[in-house]
Amino acid sequence: MLPGKDMQRNPRLGLRGKTAIALSGVLLVVLLVSSYVSYWQSKVIATEIEQGRLMEFRDQILRSLNSEKSNLLALRDVPPVAAIIRARDHQGIDPVGGDSLQQWRQRLAVIFSAMLGNHAQYFQISYLDSHGHELVRVGRTASGAIAVVAEQALQSNAAERYVSETMRLKNGQIYTSDITLYREHGEIQLPHVPVLRIATPVYRDDHDLTGLVVIHLYSDMLFANLHSDPGGVRHHVVNDRGYYIRHDNGAMEFAWELGDGQLRLDSIEPGLAAMARSRDDYIGFHAVHDELDGFTKVYFSPLEPRRYWLLTLHIPEDLAYAEIGLAHRRMLVISVVMCLMLFLLTLWLVSRRIVVPIVQLAAATRALKAGEAGVRVDSTLVTDELQTLYEAINDYATQQQQANHMLQLEVELQTKRLAAVIDHILDGIITIAADGTIRAFNPAACRIFGYSSEEVIGQNVNILMPEPYHSEHDSYLRHYASTGVRGVIGIGREVTGRRKDGAVFPMELAVSELSMDGTHAFVGIIRDISERKSFEQKIVEEKDQLAAVINHVIDGIITISATGTIESFNPAARKIFAYSNDEVMGRNVKMLMAEPYHSEHDGYLQQHAMTDEKHVIGIGREVTGRRKDGSTFPMELAVSEVMINHVRHYVGIIRDISERKCAEEKIRKMAHYDHLTGLPNRVLFNDRLGRSLMLAARNRLQISLLFIDLDGFKAVNDTLGHEAGDRLLQSVAARLSDGVREVDTVARLGGDEFAVILFDVKGPINTSRKAGLIIDAVSAPYPEIGEGGMIGCSIGIALFPDDATDRQGLLSKADAAMYTVKKNGKNHFHFYHDGVGDEC
Repeated sequence: MLPGKDMQRNPRLGLRGKTAIALSGVLLVVLLVSSYVSYWQSKVIATEIEQGRLMEFRDQILRSLNSEKSNLLALRDVPPVAAIIRARDHQGIDPVGGDSLQQWRQRLAVIFSAMLGNHAQYFQISYLDSHGHELVRVGRTASGAIAVVAEQALQSNAAERYVSETMRLKNGQIYTSDITLYREHGEIQLPHVPVLRIATPVYRDDHDLTGLVVIHLYSDMLFANLHSDPGGVRHHVVNDRGYYIRHDNGAMEFAWELGDGQLRLDSIEPGLAAMARSRDDYIGFHAVHDELDGFTKVYFSPLEPRRYWLLTLHIPEDLAYAEIGLAHRRMLVISVVMCLMLFLLTLWLVSRRIVVPIVQLAAATRALKAGEAGVRVDSTLVTDELQTLYEAINDYATQQQQANHMLQLEVELQTKRLAAVIDHILDGIITIAADGTIRAFNPAACRIFGYSSEEVIGQNVNILMPEPYHSEHDSYLRHYASTGVRGVIGIGREVTGRRKDGAVFPMELAVSELSMDGTHAFVGIIRDISERKSFEQKIVEEKDQLAAVINHVIDGIITISATGTIESFNPAARKIFAYSNDEVMGRNVKMLMAEPYHSEHDGYLQQHAMTDEKHVIGIGREVTGRRKDGSTFPMELAVSEVMINHVRHYVGIIRDISERKCAEEKIRKMAHYDHLTGLPNRVLFNDRLGRSLMLAARNRLQISLLFIDLDGFKAVNDTLGHEAGDRLLQSVAARLSDGVREVDTVARLGGDEFAVILFDVKGPINTSRKAGLIIDAVSAPYPEIGEGGMIGCSIGIALFPDDATDRQGLLSKADAAMYTVKKNGKNHFHFYHDGVGDEC
């Protein structure tokens, strides 16, 4: 029996049938495995989606908290907050605006009420002083109405933890409390209101705490998106101590506050609690409960990174994977149907007889290889697998024809697009042949040069060039053709062009070489830069004007780099510091500073670079400069920071204020010193006496005040004249100054009256000795005046704290003691005692 005849009688038992069965089996296994893999991947994706939703809840909560914290800082900065403290510090009246404390409280209450009205999640807003006492409180009643709490109903919250914790914070920091049930006077209010408190301190400056602002939030609104359905999805919230603060069973919430400390996550869900101690996020299938469990932590307090809320998730398996299970069942049905169809189709195809002229197939393949896309084979000649191959060849030939046609259309389209780009581009594009003849001239080139394309195409490109480029161009092309040395090809540069009307203009030119159809050509891209050149010239002129201003201002102007190196030094600066440009350029600017600025300068620059903290930048102040000869002088310094090309520079403006300082010192001396004797006048005397009394009271020291009136001075003045009287007063002032210590004060109160403050005299005996020496010194002859210049003095003495403890009392008693001397013969001293002076 011939093998061919056996195969004809038993076609289904042949190799083709077995191959078909094996192929269908493989397809079935592949599809089943693929469906199960897809199912498990879908479960993983569903799990990740649920975890993503839980994290989205976490992010929503954090965004809400951040928004509320921004509102809290805004409330802290409203004017009534600071005004209330000012008014409390000044007997109920704000010294700035003159409004009363009650008015400011009412204004703050209006602001708090408006904030509550605009934010349904706010339960209460309050303002407390630095002792925890409420100053203003606005909240919602049980019916939801907004009410301002009367002043007599305000409470002290000093014992609350959130108050003490907030008072420890720096300016701008915010404390976030635990979520608890709202209390009034320590009692939990009914119905229960879970609240979260955010608070921030209020500072008069960075070190003077004046109070705190607190917002009480409805925590239920914060977790409003966490829904729980009976028998369905359950979301719970647990605090960092393991207690439930939100649960689908209300009896589980706030158990520690209601007396049941056992209802914790550890006892209800120990497995979840154990995982929460070691990780921040988790989601997984709980086989015992047949549900998807998960959690994520919400770290709500940046100042206390260990505090968090735990958001837990529980989803029954039938809900978590409901859609996936349905899709899996559908996939199994589809897989079985597809495998059955593939099996039947494969069996039919493989079972067909394979009798097709192989020669025709080979001929068609050779024709396609040769590029004859129009070749076709007759697929009706075969009824088996070869028919598919024939059809594939025919389809390939058809696709090849279509691809060639589409490619041709694409080339035409791209050509049109390129032409449109060239026609509408702002830059001029000119194509020239190797001999310099213009081949193409786009519209932008027409606009730039004033020629139409018909006028220039076929002309030599040198018609667009002024001299000397016009004459040199052809020789340049010949030189390039013979040597290959490039002058402008591949290099952008600025040249001069010539328009049709003969006008020349600056332009940028970039030339490229290309080969087209075996010939060389050049493409020039041209841009008219007339406006840019005009702008650059304007910049140069403005720069020159600025330089002229800098060089002629009376103030010194110095620019330095971020490292302190001097970069410019104008003439006024050279005049002030007596340095030349060469002596300072490139050196550190601290060479111009006296101590302590010289030593501190580098450290300040480093600190500013790292922290952006500003000490002198943007602030004018008086400092001490140092000239080239080492001498120092007072100057005004104003420093500004500028960024040039993302690099930091500093500009210092300097003015020598030596003359002004001298004038100020002269005015100060005129105001505080007697112009004749140079002694402190009555104004400075009163100031020094007041300071001495404060210091003596603090250190329990004794002060003696000597009130001196010259005896016989009027006779000298009348006899010898006012000029002699003035010289006599100057001599008396010198003798009084020579007879006291540096800590003591001698002053002229007017006319022939003087006063002496003896500091820390250690008793009346020392004062008596000093008074006797003064009388001897004043009574001694004055050779510079002559024989008629003999005088004496009467001295009244009052002691601190024995006779008086204030300045006016001490002066009046010393004056009374002096008049007692006048009545008892003059030229001696008396101590004040019970209103009567007794001679010592």
